[in-house]
Amino acid sequence: MCAPLLSVAIWFGLGAGAWAQQVYFGAAGGTNLTSNFPTTDIFTPADAFGNPANRFQYLTGPRSPIFGALVEGRLSERFSIEANALLRPMRNTIVYTEFLANGSSRATTNQYTAVRAWEFPVMLKYTLPPARSDGRLRPFLEAGPSFRTEEDARAVEPSPFGVSAGIGVAFRLGRIRIAPMVRYTRWEHESIYPRYATKPDQIEFLTSIAYQTDSGSRRLAGRKLEIGAVAGYPFTSGFRPSEVEGAIVERMRYLAGLTMEMRLTGRISVESDAIYKPLRAGSDTPNVQTPFSVLTWQFPVLAKCRWTRHGWTPFVEGGPSFRTAGNLNGYNPSHYGITAAAGIEMRAHGIRLSPALRYTRWATDALPYPVPPGVHFDYSRTNANALELVAGVSF
Repeated sequence: MCAPLLSVAIWFGLGAGAWAQQVYFGAAGGTNLTSNFPTTDIFTPADAFGNPANRFQYLTGPRSPIFGALVEGRLSERFSIEANALLRPMRNTIVYTEFLANGSSRATTNQYTAVRAWEFPVMLKYTLPPARSDGRLRPFLEAGPSFRTEEDARAVEPSPFGVSAGIGVAFRLGRIRIAPMVRYTRWEHESIYPRYATKPDQIEFLTSIAYQTDSGSRRLAGRKLEIGAVAGYPFTSGFRPSEVEGAIVERMRYLAGLTMEMRLTGRISVESDAIYKPLRAGSDTPNVQTPFSVLTWQFPVLAKCRWTRHGWTPFVEGGPSFRTAGNLNGYNPSHYGITAAAGIEMRAHGIRLSPALRYTRWATDALPYPVPPGVHFDYSRTNANALELVAGVSF
């Protein structure tokens, strides 16, 4: 599986320098126009051992609500880059029919959410000449890569990469922009039998509502905000080291997300991050270990102190970190920790690059089930010590 949010963070960061004048923030929502899953219909006749004939139907479920956030930076009058984070629950219906010997039949229908997928399209947009003389109605075209990850998956594993293209029209009312669009995504092939594949060709109808801001207006309580992306590599394993050699086969590590910093004084600021960090284990080699993931989201809130030097600025930072998790697979990562970091900042053309070495000590993992009062049991299955190389790009 590729690193979806890492790529989003890189695109976000590369475009930051050109976003110095106009940035859009907002929300997007809609629904799919194509089915979530292809139809599977299998009929098995009665056999000589007395088993009745049966029919298994795996059907696509109702349309999926799609909703999330967007950020867009203008590169020029015609070109811009838009990044979305969209949650899309994908539902299906399973019908099992048993044909009894007396000629009657008995059907069982089960409808449920097969997977909650997160989609991260990163689109290069081209705005066409205005469709109205007042310039309020602006059609546009868009295209770019889309990345996908999942949580609470049930017998499905959506492919992580696709290519998207769309067409829409934006209506501007002051600083507010409303933009309905139709977007097509071709997801890469899923070869995961006996799991169920999602439909690779997806068409979605989306509408976004965004607010346009200038760089100078990004202020909170009169203090300037710097916004950007963060990505990095964890040096330590995500799972607790085991005494059994090879008990956990860990897969590729990465982390990525968004960062925001508010300057309090010339040297002191507060940084808050929203970081996606999947803990991934398993092997593609048969009979070794079935791949699985524990998806975590980290929210460090750090006080930062810096010392100005010519051309570069060293800094230290520290504070609490909070964590939530999904797709637990029997794990229950702790929700609280303490973080400390040291790094340097470099600025050029309005862009700030800040690599840092960051350490977090997490509390003991919580038990996934209730225990009688007075019973103490160490259920730690994730690594309490996390050492990470983190690089932020902001403006």
